Amino acid sequence: MKQADARRIFMCSIAALILVATWWTWKAVAKQDDEVLTPQAATKEKLSRSGLGIVAFLNDELALKVEPPESVFRSRDQTDSTRALTQSRGVRSSDVVKPSKPATFSLTYKGTFQRTDGKVVALIDDTKSQHDRFYATGEEVCGFKVCNITPKTLTIEDSDGRTFRLRLRNPKTFEEGKHGDN
Repeated sequence: MKQADARRIFMCSIAALILVATWWTWKAVAKQDDEVLTPQAATKEKLSRSGLGIVAFLNDELALKVEPPESVFRSRDQTDSTRALTQSRGVRSSDVVKPSKPATFSLTYKGTFQRTDGKVVALIDDTKSQHDRFYATGEEVCGFKVCNITPKTLTIEDSDGRTFRLRLRNPKTFEEGKHGDN
């Protein structure tokens, strides 16, 4: 039995690849002069033809005209109904008092670390100072006292004695001035 020649197999596969690439290129680029179609018939024919090439996909996508929806980022006070209401009452939009949101910050418990002295500390991210820092039991973070540290939860206490449990990687939001932050 004869062994297969690796060089011959490689050259035949390269030749086959070139032939297939040439065929698909010719099929995608070649004009078909014998078919003269109206624009609607051409569109129907394009959409009904299932092509595997990227050119057919792009042609189909460009043929579809879709209008984008109205902006969802339009602010609430600039809606037409609010503008019409304030104009009908003779109130200028600059005179409208917008309710202010209370300042908030959040604390996120990110995990524990055991120091070389054996003390367990918790990594806490607070958005008020925009920093991560390790805190031991008894230390204060944003007006809260760290009470208990476990691998999955952290217990903190505010100045009024209320306790809050922070779960691992779940941020908890607080209003400034209301929970131990004086």
